[in-house]
This record gives sequence, C-alpha cells and structure tokens, in this order.
Amino acid sequence: MRNSSQQTADDNCHFLSTYYGFLFIFQDSSAIAFFSCGFQRFFESQSTFGYSLNSGVK
Repeated sequence: MRNSSQQTADDNCHFLSTYYGFLFIFQDSSAIAFFSCGFQRFFESQSTFGYSLNSGVK
C-alpha cells in the first residue's frame, strides 16, 4: 500500500506527462514525458536524502 506522498508524486508525473504531451506534439513526446517524470522522482529522492544528512549534522 502506497503512502500519500507517493500518490502525490504519481499525480505530478501524470500531470507532467499530460503537459509535455500537449506541449510537444511530435513523435518523441512520450519519451520527453517519461524522462521528465524520471528526473522529478530522482530530484525528490535526492532532496529527501539531503534533508536527512542536514538533520543528522545538527
């Protein structure tokens, strides 16, 4: 069972996929949406990791 933050991330990815799908109307639109979604997830995981390190230093 997924938590609410994971659901929010999925909703954001769905929004990004739709947004980029409409923004780039050509053959690679799905690839752009996929990579944007992947980059967002990577950034969120890195941010969470950074916060953990900062709180540990304090």
